[in-house]
Amino acid sequence: VCSSDLTLPPAMRWREGQVVATHYRLIRCTTEDAHVSVWTAEDRSTKRPLTVRLWKSPLRPAVLKQVKDEVRGRASVVHPALVKTVGVIEEGMGTGVVLEHVPGLTLEARLKASPPLGLEASVAIMRSVALGLDAA
Repeated sequence: VCSSDLTLPPAMRWREGQVVATHYRLIRCTTEDAHVSVWTAEDRSTKRPLTVRLWKSPLRPAVLKQVKDEVRGRASVVHPALVKTVGVIEEGMGTGVVLEHVPGLTLEARLKASPPLGLEASVAIMRSVALGLDAA
């Protein structure tokens, strides 16, 4: 269980092993902030690893529509520099976005690691981000 989830009643906590939207088994909470927890998950039928981003509280209808529109838009863009969007979860406990799982460190974790990135690595990251933004 993610640490801030402990403030929620037990029936409203996302937890390891929980099946969400009948398809996705939550494996491990990898990161969180005040509003969202991010989980490594598995598609139960294909055994494919996924990443599931779950909001910790229900979304207002206008925000939910915005999330669905954004997911629909992202799903139509395919580029090697972009994480593929699989779909939206609407569960009794909340809403989530299902993404392909990309193994390794997040960019944030890599930037915090030592030693600092060199010029060549920094340029490679910026190039990849620029190409992804251009595709979107």
